[in-house]
Amino acid sequence: MTEPLPGATLVPLRSTALADPIPDRVALAQGRQCREVRSYDKAPDRALEMAVDEDEDQDDDTLVPTAIAANASVHSAEASAASARHSKRSANAVEAGTKASFRSARAGEKSAEAASRNARAGERSAMAGIRSATAAERAEHKATEDVPRIVNSGDVPRLRPSSRRRIENNKLMGIRSFSDRGV
Repeated sequence: MTEPLPGATLVPLRSTALADPIPDRVALAQGRQCREVRSYDKAPDRALEMAVDEDEDQDDDTLVPTAIAANASVHSAEASAASARHSKRSANAVEAGTKASFRSARAGEKSAEAASRNARAGERSAMAGIRSATAAERAEHKATEDVPRIVNSGDVPRLRPSSRRRIENNKLMGIRSFSDRGV
């Protein structure tokens, strides 16, 4: 019987559910492959024979599935990396869109503020125009009003035309002076 290398452990690669299982293949921790062969003589201890397979290029049914699984895991990792890159690009695009919408909203706010300032300036200009027109109207009225005359016995000297009309109306109504009506 051949002994395994020092420090090597036997790991079964495949197990069967038979009553008296025969392990097909075992692997050494150093990467070598071993074949375990059970002898079927009628001896009670059933001696085991170990044959070390030195040819690593041999077509082994355990290597192909392992390589396929490793290849599939590499493809899966690459697909995950591509998915992560795509997600990152998508997140960057969303972030850029959000920033652009914020910039647009800020520009809209600035435009609205400018419009509000322009409206307030227009309102102030209109009020100044009204004040100017009122002042011009007053100046014109003062320039064109009649020189008041003294009426009767000097009750109200230098009356304006509106005051004269009021006094004439009062005379028509029977009121002689302002004190008669409690003014």
